[in-house]
Amino acid sequence: HALAVIEEYKRFAFLAQAAGHPVTPSVAVDAAWHFHLQYTLEYWDVFCAGVLRARLHHMPATGAPDEGAVYAQRYRDTLDSYRRLFG
Repeated sequence: HALAVIEEYKRFAFLAQAAGHPVTPSVAVDAAWHFHLQYTLEYWDVFCAGVLRARLHHMPATGAPDEGAVYAQRYRDTLDSYRRLFG
């Protein structure tokens, strides 16, 4: 399961760069992303700078009243881009 989540995390990071719109991760991918963010030097200097060649910021929820609907739409958009790019 862990290897499958890591593979999806990689795809999500690619989507964040290629989709052309804000993307929202699944619960499992978000957990992997949170874990990766704890290793700040590896995350920023190796992964973002060396692999993605772009910054990938994590934007946590703010608690705004319409936030659930916004993230739900972003997740649907993410899934549409996922299907378009990965089949």
